[in-house]
Amino acid sequence: MVDVSLDECLLQRLSTPHGTFFYGFSGVDVGAALGDSRINDCLAHFRDLRLQRYKNPQTGSLVTHHRLREPGAQANLIDKIRQWDRDFSAFTTVCHIGMGGSVTGMLFLSRALSAWNHPQNRRFIAITSHDEWHIQRQLQGIDITKTLFIVASKSGSTVEVAAVLTTIIAHQHKTRAAFLGSQVIGITGDQSAYDCGLFAAHHTFDNGIGGRFSITSAVSLVSLGLVWGADHIRPFLQGAHEADMEADQSPNSVALIQAVIRYHQMNQYAGLAIVPYGEVLADSGLLLSQLICESLGKPTADDTKDGVQHAPIVVSGVGPGAQHTFFQQLHQGTPAIPVEFMMFSPKTPNQAHLLRQMVGQSVALFEGGVENGAYFPGRRPSTIWMMHSHSMVGLGYWVASIENRIACEGFLQEVNAFDQPGVELGKRITQQTYESGSTGDLLVRALLKQ
Repeated sequence: MVDVSLDECLLQRLSTPHGTFFYGFSGVDVGAALGDSRINDCLAHFRDLRLQRYKNPQTGSLVTHHRLREPGAQANLIDKIRQWDRDFSAFTTVCHIGMGGSVTGMLFLSRALSAWNHPQNRRFIAITSHDEWHIQRQLQGIDITKTLFIVASKSGSTVEVAAVLTTIIAHQHKTRAAFLGSQVIGITGDQSAYDCGLFAAHHTFDNGIGGRFSITSAVSLVSLGLVWGADHIRPFLQGAHEADMEADQSPNSVALIQAVIRYHQMNQYAGLAIVPYGEVLADSGLLLSQLICESLGKPTADDTKDGVQHAPIVVSGVGPGAQHTFFQQLHQGTPAIPVEFMMFSPKTPNQAHLLRQMVGQSVALFEGGVENGAYFPGRRPSTIWMMHSHSMVGLGYWVASIENRIACEGFLQEVNAFDQPGVELGKRITQQTYESGSTGDLLVRALLKQ
């Protein structure tokens, strides 16, 4: 950790219209790091990305999720959602079915809007697994006949999603065709298996939009609009666009500084703790974990740096509960683990106390000391991101900032942040477990004692 005084540390923060990012305890000399020649290359790649000129090195196709945030880019989708709101007015519940990035963003938005007590036009539930017990629990007490199902699958061939639909339909008095044709909206990629007339309605999106970067696409916006109202969509996209423009036009953006800090920490620290405080960001750990691990958990494109740990081992929990689970390790464990604290500014007395708890933990990690005879070494790195804008604009800004931060980390590390070959390998090997005599089949039989 860079040895600087407490007064110097407290000056190291970046304020934007939406929040303050404090990095004085990060252990990184950010000013010097921003002078690295690799920063210019990173910013050039990011500009190409924002302008839809950057191609996925693996597939050769453009990466296009930034296009969705341009002003007016999704006007047709918003109009379509308003029409669906009228067409499906008889339905009182929306059930979002998806796996991974096809549902993570919507879970995050649902938690945040519920915390802010935004009025709902319909009840919202989500199914994130094809385990029958999970499906049963999520649908418990729900009138299926008044439930509209939003099925999100970019490929249209996600086996878990298909299994969920089969399980639900098996308990209905409708045929499969009648159920899909009256109660399901499909959200899928262009020319996928779901890009057809199976459903009551469907919407396709550009295949250049990756699952974990799809929160500002129809994957989340359809459920958002049908549950909380289409009026929430434009300000959400506006905030995301503001974050995109900030990251593109300023070398002092929150996204770039976060990426630079992680880039310099990765050679010294194997882990990373993500700790949101408060209900609004309670599901942000899952969102960030997927973005970090799926985007950066791989070697460089040419394998020249194979063996380098590009993605940290992530631990996440919501404060203050996290303080009573893994914080002991953060304060005294070996090796040290950097912490990313985050919170929306307090609005109530208890939230004000949450803020002081969060700050107290950060200061304790930095200062260390002796407590009841136990020694705490201190100088353990952390950052604090305090969001001030309690609005859809603020949420959009936060989401896009973390997406842009991950993209910048990928550029700095020369890692392709936009593919996931490990996911595809797992799918292929899983399918092989159904082949008699395969390694997977033999292991399944051994586990079942057959």
